Amino acid sequence: MAEPFSGELPSADVQPLTVVPPADDAVPSLEEIKKAVDKLKSGQAVGVCGIPVELIKAKGEEMIRALHAVVEAIWQTGITPDWIRGLVIPIWKGKGDQHDCCNYRGIILLSVPGKVLAHSLLMHVRVHLLKL
Repeated sequence: MAEPFSGELPSADVQPLTVVPPADDAVPSLEEIKKAVDKLKSGQAVGVCGIPVELIKAKGEEMIRALHAVVEAIWQTGITPDWIRGLVIPIWKGKGDQHDCCNYRGIILLSVPGKVLAHSLLMHVRVHLLKL
């Protein structure tokens, strides 16, 4: 059995850890929600919520305001609706035995409002990380 290490570790290039300031916890603005909705691609399958991208975009400012109110409530309470769940759909790769699960790949159908929330969160984290 080997002896436990009892010497000192080299410390020539070791830098002290810096404290990371807390991220901005401000609620995403209406403009941020609008940008997130604009980034959504039309014509894709809906997730567990059943709300298509086209519905959100077709209702325009009225829908964006409603979505902003929901995102604001989620941001303040920390309670998320069923938007964070994804529906995994197996897709056959087109080759091999269809009875062998190795010949399938999975796609995940995510909730469209959940994508808006996730994009808003991503933008807040990204801005915070760029400040460091």
